[in-house]
Amino acid sequence: MTTDASAGKNVLASLKQRVRDSLSGGLPGIELSPLLPAAWPPQPASAGAAGAEILAYQSQALPSGIVAYRITGPKSIVSIVLPAGTFSIRAAKDGKSCGTKRDAGPGPDAGDSAEQALLDVLLGKRTPEAARKDLDGYSQWVSQGSVIAKDVKRRKTAFFTWLAMKGD
Repeated sequence: MTTDASAGKNVLASLKQRVRDSLSGGLPGIELSPLLPAAWPPQPASAGAAGAEILAYQSQALPSGIVAYRITGPKSIVSIVLPAGTFSIRAAKDGKSCGTKRDAGPGPDAGDSAEQALLDVLLGKRTPEAARKDLDGYSQWVSQGSVIAKDVKRRKTAFFTWLAMKGD
């Protein structure tokens, strides 16, 4: 998996599209989290071990007469082996209703530069401290308060606690 600035964005977009296609056959109703670390602090890569994850949530229109969607999940956890970029999908055991949102769009994301920085850290190309400023996109994403962001923050406590600490 390459991480050059120009190619990295395409690699991440391609990976997310492959994940989306595998989960839903391209059907609407699946919302993906940004790329997340499988563990924090990151562990040295080992053969076949997941280095990253994407959580997949179900979005279902509510029959309320107003544009609102129930977000449930995660329904699936996508484990990504780095640097190969291969992935496996497993059902999440504790997927439940996370709340509702009032717009039909996927909501804010962490940003390509933050996801690219995380990928660089997980691949050992940068240290977490060297990437801290670029990883701030994740903190900004959580602060926007989306239903999915709140759930991801709860699930990835170590990562978001580290992000909230001031670097020296």
